[in-house]
Amino acid sequence: MHFRNDYLVSVFTKKSSILGTCRGSDDSSLVSDVVFSEELVCDKLKSLKASKAPGPDGIHPAILHECSKILSVPLCIIFQKFLDSNFVPADWRIANVTPIFKRRIGACLATIGC
Repeated sequence: MHFRNDYLVSVFTKKSSILGTCRGSDDSSLVSDVVFSEELVCDKLKSLKASKAPGPDGIHPAILHECSKILSVPLCIIFQKFLDSNFVPADWRIANVTPIFKRRIGACLATIGC
């Protein structure tokens, strides 16, 4: 167990307690300049992979893909209204994150011994 801990400590770097300086942003990157278009929303819906799992909302990507032309108009309006009001619903901040095991670390631990 001690060898395993030493290995894990060696591959992770320690974070510095010193924060970097914050540079001011230029006017070209303002969020207020973003405009949603029906074509853009439709293209993004069509680019969804229908074989993937649904998101936290439970809506399957196949439905969004197949109904992209119908859904692009109301979604465009909703997105633009939220952007204009500087509001992001709390439900939109939820994500399903699945950790993926990296064999490289497991293989190294196996050579060290358990």
